[in-house]
Amino acid sequence: MEKFKHNKTLFAAVLLFFLATSVYAVSPKVVKTIPENGDDNIRPGLRRIKILFDQDMSHRGHSVCGGGPTFPEIVGKPRWTDKRTFMMSAKLKPSTEYELYVNSPSHKNFKNLQGEPAVVYHLKFKTAAVKGKAPGAGKSPAMLLQKARYADETEGDLDKAIEIYQEVIEQADKIERIAAQATYQLGMCYLKKGEKKKAAEYLGLVSNYPTQKTIVAKANQQLKKLKPEKVESIFEEIPTQVIEHLAERYTKLTMEANSKNLLCNAHVYYVDVDFKVYSGGMSYYYNRAGRPQTGRIQLCITSYPDQTLYDTLGKKLNTDIVADKNRNDIYNIFWIPDEPLRPDEALYYGWSRNNTRKLSVIGGPDKGLLVMQNQYGPKVLETFFVVLPKDLYISGDYDVTVISEVDEFTVYSWTQELEQNANHHVNVVIQKKAKIENARTIVESFLSAVIAGNTGKAIKLVEPGSAVARQVGDMQEFCQ
Repeated sequence: MEKFKHNKTLFAAVLLFFLATSVYAVSPKVVKTIPENGDDNIRPGLRRIKILFDQDMSHRGHSVCGGGPTFPEIVGKPRWTDKRTFMMSAKLKPSTEYELYVNSPSHKNFKNLQGEPAVVYHLKFKTAAVKGKAPGAGKSPAMLLQKARYADETEGDLDKAIEIYQEVIEQADKIERIAAQATYQLGMCYLKKGEKKKAAEYLGLVSNYPTQKTIVAKANQQLKKLKPEKVESIFEEIPTQVIEHLAERYTKLTMEANSKNLLCNAHVYYVDVDFKVYSGGMSYYYNRAGRPQTGRIQLCITSYPDQTLYDTLGKKLNTDIVADKNRNDIYNIFWIPDEPLRPDEALYYGWSRNNTRKLSVIGGPDKGLLVMQNQYGPKVLETFFVVLPKDLYISGDYDVTVISEVDEFTVYSWTQELEQNANHHVNVVIQKKAKIENARTIVESFLSAVIAGNTGKAIKLVEPGSAVARQVGDMQEFCQ
């Protein structure tokens, strides 16, 4: 009994650990939708509805709830486009308010990988009115399609053709042959106008008519030309809240750097639970031209052409990366803004390498070494950010500048003022947390032994080197 008393500290730690495990699973939440919640000016017609969650989701089921005239007419089969994004297509009428629920109190099939149902989310939006009398009023869908093609291919009036193609889609309803053709032609119209994003949207919707194999194949060919291969980007892996946090931190760092007459640079690393490393950074462009800037704006140069740029909300920027004519292995990054950048206005943006690497494993499969290194050149205030999901932590004692908890992620950062041509170099060990299932089973066994008065078994469970001691040791190391 005396030996058992000496384990009071460990016993308390075990109880704390047990309580912590009971709240480990966190219900997923919707963090973004397309259309955005509350938007009251959505163009009617065939549209994609996207739902983005804050964590990886199970793809075994979904619950999109609602009914009546306010529930959108779903076209084709809803599907998951990645680990966190659910998409469906819908036909939307003009001047109509729509609403739906992601999960409901009685239907909870949107779940994360641990089986936790998503928090109920209410999505509402409204479509815009159709202006004026439709150019094809009173005509059949087949006649309208011919009229639209004439405006498109003979008259060259793309705006008129787009309006008629939209009406064809609305009227064709279940006539897949006509609806598919109109959707494809609508995408091609936007392509001719140079609006590649909208072109890709409509060309992608052609797949909702699977019986029209020829036109679906044509649309897929066009999409391959428009869309690059899927990139492995850090800003498509972490949620919007984390991106906003990084942008806010970086903005404050630029202000600090400006006060010291220094440049400001930041690198960002995200490591997932499979020890895959995504890398990128933060930067900014300031309009000192004294006039609004439009067209192609050169942001910077790079030695890594295979990258994608994003704004502070995680939206891709329209950029063009071209090789420098006078310097080998140097590329110029141009930004084409949607609206003019005003004088003395800054664009803060993130960039991501379009590829990943594996963390170097050390001392067993649950530990890896992350090497961060950069030689900027001029004097600079430079920061390394490391973003980790809840299942990983940085093990050991490091001189971390700031640690923040953001939306089930931990953000570590190292900031340093560097002299000219100085080398910024930080190595950290990243470790996986102990599996909760095993820990919970062991702790329950310990508590059962205590309640039953079997002190011998309880002592054995918590003595140095035991399973519980190892679990608590991992927890204590994480809390340091």
